Amino acid sequence: MQIQTVKIENYTCLKQVLINFGNFTVLVGKNGSGKTSILEAIHRFFTDFAATGGGVSAGSSDYLWYDRVPNNPISIHVDLTVSPEEYEKLLPEPSKELLENIKLQFGPDCFKISACRQIATPGAAWRTGYLKLADIPLVKDDKIINLPEFSKLLVTSKAMERFVFHYFTPQKLSGDRLLVDMDKKVAYLTAPNIDALASAGELKSSSEGEGQNYKEWATQKGFELMERPPQASEVSFLLQPITAEVLNVLITNLANTMHGKFRFIPAARDNKIPAGTARTSIIDQPTLDSMRALSLSIQRPDELKWDKFRNWVVKFIGKDIEPNPTGLLIRDMDLRIPVPFLGGGEQGLFGLLWSLAETGFIIAIEEPENHFHPEYVRKLLAFFKDFASDGIQTILCTHSPLLIDKVQVSNNWVIRRTAKETTAEQLRERDDLKLVLSELGVVPSDIYLKDFVLFVEGGTEREAVLPIFAQKLGFPLLEHVAVISIGGDSKLKDYLRMWLNLLGFAPLDYLILLDGHSKELVYELARDFNIDINKFKVLSKHGIEDYYPGRLIVSALKDLFGITVTELQVNGSKEKDNFIKSVLDKEKKMRNRWKIDIGEYVAEQMSSSEIPAEIKEALNTIRETLKLP
Repeated sequence: MQIQTVKIENYTCLKQVLINFGNFTVLVGKNGSGKTSILEAIHRFFTDFAATGGGVSAGSSDYLWYDRVPNNPISIHVDLTVSPEEYEKLLPEPSKELLENIKLQFGPDCFKISACRQIATPGAAWRTGYLKLADIPLVKDDKIINLPEFSKLLVTSKAMERFVFHYFTPQKLSGDRLLVDMDKKVAYLTAPNIDALASAGELKSSSEGEGQNYKEWATQKGFELMERPPQASEVSFLLQPITAEVLNVLITNLANTMHGKFRFIPAARDNKIPAGTARTSIIDQPTLDSMRALSLSIQRPDELKWDKFRNWVVKFIGKDIEPNPTGLLIRDMDLRIPVPFLGGGEQGLFGLLWSLAETGFIIAIEEPENHFHPEYVRKLLAFFKDFASDGIQTILCTHSPLLIDKVQVSNNWVIRRTAKETTAEQLRERDDLKLVLSELGVVPSDIYLKDFVLFVEGGTEREAVLPIFAQKLGFPLLEHVAVISIGGDSKLKDYLRMWLNLLGFAPLDYLILLDGHSKELVYELARDFNIDINKFKVLSKHGIEDYYPGRLIVSALKDLFGITVTELQVNGSKEKDNFIKSVLDKEKKMRNRWKIDIGEYVAEQMSSSEIPAEIKEALNTIRETLKLP
């Protein structure tokens, strides 16, 4: 089942909002814009769905009405489609011919369901404005359609336009008569249901053969005469007699197919854990019990569901789950810990993944970015899109730029609230993504918390050398510039792509500073990522360490590691970083961050006049772009 269109009227801040949904839809807007109201209204529609009538919706009061004025009913209109498998289950085997006839007559539209549910006044019960299958009304004004009207609606003029009903005696229906398919040149004997259509004027009729023998007339006209009534496969409007029982079963099954099939996962955690108390799980105990029971089940469907959930947890959290008769245990390296000892964000993700493991629902998730590190959020976006591509319709409600679909822009809807009323606008083009930033109140500098981005290959440039050099030149680099390490060698291209994608969403000016050994990549990167070649600055030497004065490398090795080398040895090496690494390996003094420690030591000792001209040029380019003194 998949929602196509939803129109909500007079619900909270939603005076009239229309949204089209695809496999994957993102509703983005500020807090209080009405995103939750949209999901809540859809949730009420499915949770309380019935073909007619229904109880009072939970929390019904005038606060549910737009502007608290219940003059007009709350109306929730939903157009959706069911799968062929769901369609086939609408009627049991003896009555499936009705479904086949609807399919013959309406084609792909046979899978379409339209419904409107209403609440007339505060405290009133639900009522159904309409319920349609393939545009055939089944319920109107909260009443099931009568049987004759339903049968008549299944017979359209289009289905009958090629057929003519021929009389051969003045007695009309009491005499000889034929039904002729003018396109196929085939004549059939009639049947009571066909006679009824002719009598009601629904079929074109003719008396041109009156007084003639129908067999001779058919031969004379060149029609193939079938000495029997037509079959359903031959006459698309021919239906077996429909009973009230069949109609009621169809409507009941249709309602059951829709009822409760929308799973709304809200943002707020229900559990609040006071500081200083014993660790308890954010995930409620019944859910944990369900997880444990599933993990121990040997039923094949349960095994498949458990395997799927377990793989998701390993993928996102990086920790495996061990079944245990008394409670699940999480393997954290060589520890086996209960779920409450996971971090809060990890528990939140754990619970979210469990909610998604149950199939057969339309999934709506409010603010999935809550409590999660940006790395998780980026993974979740890819996961949700894969989830939706597998046929599980997924709707996200967010105010995080990280969850915007930047590939299929039309999947995004901006939800705005002006005064009392909410509006929804679908994005059409990539440039419209700027509307998202504007609506969220995000300026490009908020994405990186800076006004310019400098991409470098290593952590040494980012954490030590460049900030120190800039300080010596009177330029507070880190106050204005996000220095981003994109790695070297094989990592560089992938990391640069990731960061440029975000820059494309929130455009900031940038410079890419590469070591000399990456020179050959420049034209490839410029071509593949459509980057202006002037955005690159390539150092002439192999790496940043090759700019360190030999005497300072000697001092750094002595002071930081207690290793003695000569300046001649340092300057005689082809690549200074490899020389330093080999010395540290030989002396068994290798340690983490050795490059950064040496870079910081050397940069602090260098005078401003010793700063390489190439690096000065790059820093001055940034300074001038930012118009800094």
